[in-house]
Amino acid sequence: MNKTFFLVLVLLCFTQCGETFFYTQEIPINTEGWSYDKAKKFDFKIQEANQKYQAFLDIKHTPDYPYQNLYYQLKTTNPKGNVDKRMLSTNLADKTGQWYGSCNSTSCNVRINLEKEISFEDIGNYTIEIEQWTRDSLLQEVESIALHIQATAQK
Repeated sequence: MNKTFFLVLVLLCFTQCGETFFYTQEIPINTEGWSYDKAKKFDFKIQEANQKYQAFLDIKHTPDYPYQNLYYQLKTTNPKGNVDKRMLSTNLADKTGQWYGSCNSTSCNVRINLEKEISFEDIGNYTIEIEQWTRDSLLQEVESIALHIQATAQK
């Protein structure tokens, strides 16, 4: 009985102490490469218009990724069909070629804070699409893209 109680307590601690996201999705990228015309699409539903959120993007790539950064277009569509587009560049390595994030012999993962405090004006379904905009029409060595959205304290 005591061992069972202890195990449940440990499991509760691990599930409560980590990051909790109301939305999280990882999309793998084909080993043949990431084409300009293959946007990565994330769909989620907002149920509270006055809630503040944080949005993170995880980029997983191999150590053979050929560039220091990644250019991409972030396109957000709200429930009314309005579209907001932004061109972004994320550094994946410093000027000496040292990768940011956590790396092992086969892959690196970099977490980017897209928005520290964002509020979605409308309740309903949203779509975020990410298109690669590098100099290569078929970008190699990117393994996956993940989007995480986390509720923050309300103001």
